[in-house]
Amino acid sequence: MTFRSSPSFNGVGFRCYAVCVEPGPVTYTELALPSIPYTSLGHCVCGRRNRPKKFARHEKFPWVAKLVRKNDQELFCSASLISNKYLISAAHCFSTSLGTQIPGNIQVILNELPADSRLKTAPPAFKRNVVQITRYLNLGSAFETDADIALIKLEKAIELDNESIVPVCLPKGENRSLHFQGTKALLSQWVWDSEWKAHQLMNVRSTVVNNDVCSSVYKNNIQFTTKTSSKGLMCAKPNIPGFCHTISGGALMSMDDSGRYSKYTQIGVGTWGNDCQMGRDLPLIYTRVTETINWILLNTQDSSYCLP
Repeated sequence: MTFRSSPSFNGVGFRCYAVCVEPGPVTYTELALPSIPYTSLGHCVCGRRNRPKKFARHEKFPWVAKLVRKNDQELFCSASLISNKYLISAAHCFSTSLGTQIPGNIQVILNELPADSRLKTAPPAFKRNVVQITRYLNLGSAFETDADIALIKLEKAIELDNESIVPVCLPKGENRSLHFQGTKALLSQWVWDSEWKAHQLMNVRSTVVNNDVCSSVYKNNIQFTTKTSSKGLMCAKPNIPGFCHTISGGALMSMDDSGRYSKYTQIGVGTWGNDCQMGRDLPLIYTRVTETINWILLNTQDSSYCLP
């Protein structure tokens, strides 16, 4: 063991004694996986799109939220409502350069009409202040870990119902080991639309591809050379010719049509997308929700989830 305190000398100003002892008996305790703290409100169901009623939102995905800076209402990322108090987004969205590392500087907006909506009147959007941001493992950089994900805690809980606000579903136990390769998915996120000069909700059909595809495409990008092969990340290719866009915090969702209603489960959080400088038709990179689900549930036990 060596301690280097300067480029030239070892051990200056430092002394360490290491003592080796015989190992004692080791006992292991098997920890139970956290369960989802479902709400007692039986009518609350996650992942169900708004029904076409009088004030049904045009975007149809009421859990997709805008993250804006409170001082200028500037959109900086998307997020997804997962319970009555928490949202998930990309950890890199909360940075010193953006001024968004401080919870008090952020506001969450849910159920807002996009600029191209044909609805003339509708109830006001839900706005909530933020009291806590918890990054995965609390590391300084989102890319020091395989998971670029963060939890956003709201100052005031949202009343969950099936008319205006419902959260997206999280992967259930039997689906937590799936890699979703070949799955038809949907990316939903807020973006700045230069044509409308306003915030728009973008929904893009995508297909989950093998991580090797991303590793090959981005092999010259040092930041992602080692990451795209990680089980903590996943890749999905947009099904729109010529598509290129950044996807910070966007929700990649799988859809289940087996029941009476279509149900959406978030499987990825937008980590990085092509901004058109590298070309078009390239796969986008997401944090895999199944790899962080236990961390999510352990850190949201003070909230309530809708039934799956």
